[in-house]
Amino acid sequence: MFRAIRLCTDWGMGNSDLTPPPQKKKKNEKKKKKITNIFPTLGLMVTSAALYNVLHYINVTIDIRNVCVFLAPLFSSLTTIITFILTKELKVMFFLFLFVTKVINNDD
Repeated sequence: MFRAIRLCTDWGMGNSDLTPPPQKKKKNEKKKKKITNIFPTLGLMVTSAALYNVLHYINVTIDIRNVCVFLAPLFSSLTTIITFILTKELKVMFFLFLFVTKVINNDD
């Protein structure tokens, strides 16, 4: 699993050799706070590595780079499907709510 994470990182999904070399500080220059956000990148790499290992275990031959690339469209497709299912459920619940309130309010 760690080999797959390292391959995703080397391919450009994380901080690799693409960072510029450190520059010399000037005397009066304050230390700037470096803003980094490693959590989404690390989560995608771990998920890609886990999916790669599952596919490798069931003898599906796929490159780790393809898993890293196609993981984002997979998640976006699943998000769209789940959003559709939730809105369909809410629509049914809304009409059920309207029907029940109409029945309760017609207590003449």
